[in-house]
Amino acid sequence: MNVRAGLSFEQRADRDAYVGLPEALLAAGVLRPWQLPGAPGNGTTAVTFHADGTRARRGDPRSLLGECGRLQVRRVAKGCLRVEIWRGAVAPPRVQWPFPVVHGSPPL
Repeated sequence: MNVRAGLSFEQRADRDAYVGLPEALLAAGVLRPWQLPGAPGNGTTAVTFHADGTRARRGDPRSLLGECGRLQVRRVAKGCLRVEIWRGAVAPPRVQWPFPVVHGSPPL
């Protein structure tokens, strides 16, 4: 799906991804200039921000949860960035055991 010139959009179960040139991502409002890789204090190839706007650090337990609103920016090619914005964790659907339980408990 092409959002605007130079910018593509991909929707997954738990996040949205935008791929394009930094100028297109800034013009679309997906990123702010201080969130770009290589900006002061950010990594040169990737940077992650929590929903409250603070930069995620290595080993931060919040980084493992896929919190809603988390934003990750990565360089994927020369001059091209991929921005992923998490919508929140999606629980897998529960499957009902279709047979009666005769002895013990149904398998998980």
